[in-house]
Amino acid sequence: MTNILTDILAIIGVVLNGLPQGLLALTFGFASIPTAMAFFIGAIGNTLTQSVAPISFQAETITYAGSAGKDRSERCTMIFFGAVIMALIGAFGLLTKIVDFIGEDIAFGMMAGVGIILTKAAMDMIKKDKLAGGVSLAAALITYFITRNDSNTLVYTIVISVVASCIANAIFKKEKENIVVVDDKFMRQKFTINTNVIMGALGMVCLNIGSNISFGSITASMANSGNYNVDHLTLISSLADMGSSFFGGAPVESIISATAVHHIQYGPVLP
Repeated sequence: MTNILTDILAIIGVVLNGLPQGLLALTFGFASIPTAMAFFIGAIGNTLTQSVAPISFQAETITYAGSAGKDRSERCTMIFFGAVIMALIGAFGLLTKIVDFIGEDIAFGMMAGVGIILTKAAMDMIKKDKLAGGVSLAAALITYFITRNDSNTLVYTIVISVVASCIANAIFKKEKENIVVVDDKFMRQKFTINTNVIMGALGMVCLNIGSNISFGSITASMANSGNYNVDHLTLISSLADMGSSFFGGAPVESIISATAVHHIQYGPVLP
């Protein structure tokens, strides 16, 4: 019963964590409804491959695509063509060969680098929104030190910090930012090809190679003996990006997810 409860908490925590990143995607003009196709493709892919590494909104790729592209057309074009390249890399098993070639030391270094980058991002967010960020940090630290000897400490830390910051923000922050959603429906995008888009697509490829190797490995390590293949993850996320961006949706990539912790008991992790 306890394991079922922590699984439910893990799911709630990951969903709540993804919501603000989904709102971030809306601020860059991505459509939310077509993005649902990406999650649908991810669910099918993870079910077929029994992969423990899910895909979801990722602030890094959303911010990069949103900043590199001047409008929705450019942003969706670079996401789509970047995903095509990544799909080929995954289909031919090249990421596994890359991981085998670079060795464990460099792979572990990449994962440590991810931790440093995320820490910096967290500090930047606290500076930008002192209320929500400060409450989230305080709640996370308190929860971690109280539950650090518990196997479910990651789940508790994520859920409590996210819920605490949401409650504080809802109670004390009076001014709300309104997000205007434009053309939030399936609409085939007119792709734009220029130097900016080509460089942006290559940037997406580089970003996704690093995140798939590092984020996927971190999530898989939490699942212990759960099934994980970086090429499967790459192919799934790439197909999801292609389907989403073709109709104006946001990118979805590999994430670090607490839902992998109890994979062994309950089966594959869905996005």
